[in-house]
Amino acid sequence: MMTEDDRKRVFWLLRKYSSYTAWKALGDAFQAFTDGWEYAVNHVHPPLDSDDFWVEALKSFWKGCEGFDRGLPLLKQGDRYIFRNKANWLIKHQIKYAYRLMDPVEYVHDWMVNKEEIYNAHLQVEEYKRLFYIAENPDKTLPATFKAKTVFFTDTWPRHLDYSQFNFPSQLPDVPEPTKTIVDSGKEVSVDGIWEPEWLDPSIKQSRVVKLCSLFVPSEPDALQKGCMNYLIAGTTAPLYRDGTDEPAIPVRWRLIWQDTRYLDGTIPDEEKEYLESAPERQRDELDSSVLRATAGEECPRAGYWQSQDGKTETRFYMERESFADLDSGYGLTIWQYVGKSRRTE
Repeated sequence: MMTEDDRKRVFWLLRKYSSYTAWKALGDAFQAFTDGWEYAVNHVHPPLDSDDFWVEALKSFWKGCEGFDRGLPLLKQGDRYIFRNKANWLIKHQIKYAYRLMDPVEYVHDWMVNKEEIYNAHLQVEEYKRLFYIAENPDKTLPATFKAKTVFFTDTWPRHLDYSQFNFPSQLPDVPEPTKTIVDSGKEVSVDGIWEPEWLDPSIKQSRVVKLCSLFVPSEPDALQKGCMNYLIAGTTAPLYRDGTDEPAIPVRWRLIWQDTRYLDGTIPDEEKEYLESAPERQRDELDSSVLRATAGEECPRAGYWQSQDGKTETRFYMERESFADLDSGYGLTIWQYVGKSRRTE
């Protein structure tokens, strides 16, 4: 069961993740990555052929930018086209493709004249993309993707992320009273907004096949169970619900908590100014608070700047899983220490 504090956190996060401000940040990050890639393609020597693999990749990234270019102006007007499959496929597919091509174990990037710039830009894309769970999935039978375990258990998140981007406000807003608008799994969602799953008998979680008509009675039952809220999109099919990765997906009744009417009046709510601000008071994860060291030849455990600690002092940017270099300092294999996301100047 979700506590009231849990509900407040999820409600705030869902509004943030579905906001124009958050999606604009992801779009800007992907555009910066694509611009850096285009610069690399245009300045490599010898010049690449028009059908070269890296040039074809650039053409694919342009498609992702097209999804943002069309979707963001519409979202700013209250049209949530960018969440839907046609636009979202362009975006998600290209971001996944970029992640694959930036794998330093599978691909060599030394041909890039601005390799460090592209690594930094891609790291920014990766940070922002993990904040987004809002998407129309083409498979209507899949369960809702925003789960309590995903929200509150950070061991499911990649190691290189900046958890401060959760940035909960000091005073979380109250969750509105549930409305009378409902939709059962498998039925069409009527409005964009935040919906909460509910079911009658907790024992149904042991079975994947349950008839919805057996779950509810005309009057509101006393033993009603509630799960983690999700953002559902008008015109899509209400999904099944799953509490966690290892839990069965179950049919539920979704109840509307908050209808999303943002941007229809042409304005962006003041609340969004704080969505992407840093939260220095928030405790960082163990990797942030500890000293990270690694030896030449090992894989980088966290993307960012690393400084050699023996003999030759040198600072380099490494992608996660990229192998650390040996500087042949004469002190044995070079030891590298994590500096941070930005290069130290002292």
